Amino acid sequence: MNTLIKISKLRLLGLLMISFQATRVLAIVFACFFICWTPFFGGNLVLGFCGKRCALPPTIASFFLWLGYFSSTINPLIYTIFNRFV
Repeated sequence: MNTLIKISKLRLLGLLMISFQATRVLAIVFACFFICWTPFFGGNLVLGFCGKRCALPPTIASFFLWLGYFSSTINPLIYTIFNRFV
């Protein structure tokens, strides 16, 4: 009976470790998404309140948009790097 309890505890510990790793990957993906898209949406929010007089130069606005697209590009890299054992 004691062996069965040890095996159950080891299984539980393994499941908790896998859950922690998955949570960490999800947090990293969310942080990258937030960092990449915040400048674009922040610029659009300012544009919505101020109008044309507060508009960003087209090159900066384009850079912020492409930074948001870059978020989708780095997701597979994040999953590949951080999901080696999950």
